[in-house]
Amino acid sequence: MPISPETASRLAPSSIVHSYQSGERFGHGKDVLLLPGDTRLEWLGDRFVPPDWFPYQFAFSMGDVLISVGVFLLLVDSKPARVAIQEKEVSI
Repeated sequence: MPISPETASRLAPSSIVHSYQSGERFGHGKDVLLLPGDTRLEWLGDRFVPPDWFPYQFAFSMGDVLISVGVFLLLVDSKPARVAIQEKEVSI
């Protein structure tokens, strides 16, 4: 997933970000450091980070948000399967 140097500098000090070359994997995750001009569909890249008070800092994309909302709605809207039991009247 592409990540811009601007977003990467919000996760790590600028001196560390500048030590990476364009196209190189950033950290141990899935992100590849790319300039916005070198990225196709740049708006789909990792460009958001949680607020500073959040204990774990990471970058995520709009696609990550949409997938998370979809999974949440799927889990909330799913209803347990009901088995229809028909009671038959038995006459003796």
